[in-house]
Amino acid sequence: MSRKIPGRRYFFFAVLFFLSGPAAQAQQSHAVVPYHGMRMTAKYSDFYIVRIKAGKDAFGELVIDVYFNSAVDPRTVTQSLILADGTPLPQGTTEVFNKAGTEVRLTFSENDGEKLVNKDKPDMSLTFTAAASFNGSPLIQNEFDGITDGYAQVFHKPSGAGGK
Repeated sequence: MSRKIPGRRYFFFAVLFFLSGPAAQAQQSHAVVPYHGMRMTAKYSDFYIVRIKAGKDAFGELVIDVYFNSAVDPRTVTQSLILADGTPLPQGTTEVFNKAGTEVRLTFSENDGEKLVNKDKPDMSLTFTAAASFNGSPLIQNEFDGITDGYAQVFHKPSGAGGK
């Protein structure tokens, strides 16, 4: 003989209502932006480059890894918006972002890498013309010089930068 529990159906709906309530209220109280499954508030904060590494890979291609302190908006870091020695990146350049959006890897073909860094001109400059974090904060420092094969530089938050 089975026994029915009279409030079981109501309990189930009450639990669903309780679980959906805080999520709906949180979305109303904070502006959230979904990106790669993560949610970030729309609050502005300082956005800067933490580290740049450059070197040649096993195939002879120049690879530059740029690490940011927070997620970068990939629409602001494209071939046309990054300048190498004052000109847009060559068409053969590939850019790959990590899952968190805090790193971009620029890979130049062997020929393009040779044009940018060679015996006559051993280093290059890299300029991010419109880079911004995913929450809209602009990049504080956007020009970096002296990048060459074997380059590795760690940057700290630029002095005089406001915010948190």
